[in-house]
Amino acid sequence: MLGVIGDIHGCVRTLDALLERLFGEYDIHRLVFLGDIVDRGRYSKEVCDLIIDLRKSYEVTLLLGNHEDVMLDYFHSSLRYGPKQFMKLGGDKTISSFTGGRFDRELAQGKDVSLSAYRYFEPYMDFFNSAVICDSVNYDFLKLHFSHAGIGDGSGNGDDESFSPQFRFVWSRNTDKRKTDYFGYTMVHGHTPVVKIDPQINPNKPYINRGKKGEICSINLDTGCVYGYFLSSMIVDDNGDFEFESVKYKDKG
Repeated sequence: MLGVIGDIHGCVRTLDALLERLFGEYDIHRLVFLGDIVDRGRYSKEVCDLIIDLRKSYEVTLLLGNHEDVMLDYFHSSLRYGPKQFMKLGGDKTISSFTGGRFDRELAQGKDVSLSAYRYFEPYMDFFNSAVICDSVNYDFLKLHFSHAGIGDGSGNGDDESFSPQFRFVWSRNTDKRKTDYFGYTMVHGHTPVVKIDPQINPNKPYINRGKKGEICSINLDTGCVYGYFLSSMIVDDNGDFEFESVKYKDKG
């Protein structure tokens, strides 16, 4: 069976609880992490260590989230986003986790510590660079396409078609407004917390976005764990039948 896990954001205790449930109740042989495993939460390093350890026993795919994209830009000085963007996205929490708080004072003063902190991240760079933009799986009656942000179909306001698909797969905010599938695939993504889509939607459960005829166009697994809601997963059996499992945020304190 396949387990697909939404945005973790350094919430290692919650991730551990979700994995315990998945492995205890399902015959999971493959895991897909939809990106944004770092930032905002306190335990980004511990989350990475846990996923790396899972790779020893399971097939694990890591997708590139916008938070990983900005983090790599920060340490490689690519200047696509600028050093302040990483901090705006909670990168200070990630640096604190990986360095044991050694640069907390400098970060609080707004200093760029990318050169000094890089040595703590260097052993993990192969892991971060292994993240892919997209992945997919085909079943007899269901085709799933995985990416961090999904991609809009032009029906949502502000869906800038001038950006490359690779960029939009990591950053798009319009996937939940899709009215069509993606070349026959249902898009499975995270990135935009369900609570921000529509106040009428249950923020604690994944959101199934349907087209005009009731067909499933996309599935959003970001249930806002780091904001105190839930960490969610999608479990797919070998026939393509799926269900969801979610656990309440457990990383407070």
